[in-house]
Amino acid sequence: MENKDAVTNENVGSESEQTSGLEELEKNKADFEQKLQELLRSISEETLQLSEFLMEEGRLIRELCDSLKQILKKLKVSFYIPPREIPIKGKVKKVILNDECHLILVYEKGGVHSAFLAEYSPEIVLATLLVIMPELAEALTLYRKRISTRVNFFGRIKKELKML
Repeated sequence: MENKDAVTNENVGSESEQTSGLEELEKNKADFEQKLQELLRSISEETLQLSEFLMEEGRLIRELCDSLKQILKKLKVSFYIPPREIPIKGKVKKVILNDECHLILVYEKGGVHSAFLAEYSPEIVLATLLVIMPELAEALTLYRKRISTRVNFFGRIKKELKML
């Protein structure tokens, strides 16, 4: 009888261990599913924000390049940009931003690519702006000084003519 009781006790212990193992498995599965749901929710939120930022970035780049085009046309200025400053694939020997705000790439093998600056990647737009901004500021200052000199000259002429 003792052997029978021992076998019965082992079965009970074995069933108890199986039940607790299943409960543990179910708990782990529920924890995993909860963590997965949280990750998916986080990914969804990040994706939505990323999408909004990318749309905003594209809009700002287009507006910025449109404004830059107006300034470059008014100043009648173009910029030569060192090719090493622009993250462009391929062997480029010359990079020019013209007064139409077109970035012109002249390749070593003779090919040329030209497009409105806003059509390039944000990284290329940013690198281009970082290079040209100091020179653009200088060009604007010189232009303002020329206009100021003309305005002063016209003012003096007007004053002289009124005295006649």
